[in-house]
Amino acid sequence: MAKKRMFTMSICDSDAFLDMPLSTQCLYFHLNMRADDDGFIGNPKRIARLIGSSEDDLKLLIVKKFVLIFENGVIVIKHWKMHNTLQNDRCTPTNYQDELKQLDIKKDKSYTFSKMFPKCFQNVSTVLDLDIDLDKDLNIDCINNNNIYNNIENEFKKPTLDEIQLYANSIKTEMPIDCERFYNHYESVGWYVGKAPMVDWKAMVRKWGKKQKSARELALEKIELKEKQEKKVDTRTDEEKEQDLAEIRKRTAIKIKKLDEMDKERRDKQQLNGEKNKV
Repeated sequence: MAKKRMFTMSICDSDAFLDMPLSTQCLYFHLNMRADDDGFIGNPKRIARLIGSSEDDLKLLIVKKFVLIFENGVIVIKHWKMHNTLQNDRCTPTNYQDELKQLDIKKDKSYTFSKMFPKCFQNVSTVLDLDIDLDKDLNIDCINNNNIYNNIENEFKKPTLDEIQLYANSIKTEMPIDCERFYNHYESVGWYVGKAPMVDWKAMVRKWGKKQKSARELALEKIELKEKQEKKVDTRTDEEKEQDLAEIRKRTAIKIKKLDEMDKERRDKQQLNGEKNKV
């Protein structure tokens, strides 16, 4: 498998791509770097977790047709052959031959599902908990972001405060989740995460708890560091203090002795010069 990958600006500089959150764009680049020579990835969820992306980022790539997904969870980069032009003698065939047979290549070299499999990928809820039609082919240059986001919003059901509290109590966290604050925050922003509408509120509740914990830990570390700098606590034992004091006295005595020797040498020189002058 090749170690270098290429990207075409016609995709990466399109409005459809640039309108996505930076975390989603980052995931797209990482998926491209880890894909095989035909653009297939067998572990997209693991890659997303590895780089700190959320499952919502992967879902958004699927919804916006930057990747195509199969029923077994394998994905393929839709515009792979637009990005990369590998010679046949340098290309290692994919291990996902069954999935490759289900694809056609359009005139612009992008992948699309073959008409021989019209009903294979209508529902991928078993793979990513996302129940929308993914078999429709979208033109990257003519994509309507508002329509895509509307489709997601239609699938997303806004939770109530009671539902959030019930779920928060059912999961294990090292610190309590402020459910009312969570609800008020996302209610005020229209249940959007950045520029994209929320897809999985339960995942955001889990992330919210981790975010609170991280902020709390950082605040405590900052306070502890400030206290140490102000107090400058001496953690030495009495024995260590005595040893340090003895070392200081020893160095001081050496310095005094050296100064005395220099002073005696200076006086001797003055006395010798005086005797010479008398002669």
